[in-house]
Amino acid sequence: MVRLAGHAGISKESALYALVLAMEGTTVLNGTTSHMVEDLEALEAARKWATAEENAYEWKDIIKHFRDAIGENDDQDMPEENATVKIKYGDR
Repeated sequence: MVRLAGHAGISKESALYALVLAMEGTTVLNGTTSHMVEDLEALEAARKWATAEENAYEWKDIIKHFRDAIGENDDQDMPEENATVKIKYGDR
């Protein structure tokens, strides 16, 4: 989370949000409207960083460590090194 925040230039909270959204089959229910624009901008920054070809290995490693930390370390769900990054939000 801290690594993604540093690489993408976003807050740790936004990095956590992006990592949770990157998990397969995960939907975040968020009722706040006060930070909505900031949240969406941070998710877009995380997506842009994570989809840059030169960051593919680092993104894969960040996701692996996040999955390990939350007890969801099934390697068969790991993206290929150059796989498309899945940070889904809104209708994007």
